[in-house]
Amino acid sequence: ITGNEFRNRGAGAGTGKNISIDTCRSVTCHNNPMIFHNGDTIEWLNHVTSGTAQADTVILPTLKLTKTDTQGVTNNANNTVTWNASRNTGPASWWSSGSNTQIVMPWKGLYLVTGFIGWAGDATPAGIKSVHINEGTTVTTGTLKMGNAVDASFGDNEASRSLNFGGVLDVPAIGTVYIVSVFQTSGGTLNIAEPGDSSVFGYDKAHISFTYLGNV
Repeated sequence: ITGNEFRNRGAGAGTGKNISIDTCRSVTCHNNPMIFHNGDTIEWLNHVTSGTAQADTVILPTLKLTKTDTQGVTNNANNTVTWNASRNTGPASWWSSGSNTQIVMPWKGLYLVTGFIGWAGDATPAGIKSVHINEGTTVTTGTLKMGNAVDASFGDNEASRSLNFGGVLDVPAIGTVYIVSVFQTSGGTLNIAEPGDSSVFGYDKAHISFTYLGNV
């Protein structure tokens, strides 16, 4: 089937973006991934890698945001995480450096979310440290969708400095905005640690990933 144009989200039919379906597995047939549009689900099928034919591989649209610097988190207040690096196999509208706190969902439906935040050391650990994914740009208890928290009074150790979080997020509509908020009650400003800080025990940079699973 050829010559049928698919429609971009929120736009007209894409010029020259034809749907093509065949059974060819030769490297001469597919030098680039094909895109299949099926209702609310978009799948990338990659037929070749480094010039060698291979079986079809479904590449799920994924956005990974990374923080490569330190951010001070004020005491007893929700602070929005700023992101400064990305890897994106989906549309460019998912995230931009010009609005580096906002993740704008390109499709409604289910997304697999995983993330990590590392905190700097605290000489007198007290209170809590938490991270949450928030629907919308105003943080309230009613808009927190998932996250994790730790009681910092357990001590200044690995367990009180690293927070992993994740789950399946059900996005209600195209264009829904999410932010990542952090909160701590140490009594003063406490940093989200930068890579290489010994206080995060050699863990990766702070990051969050969204993988689109589809709309069911």
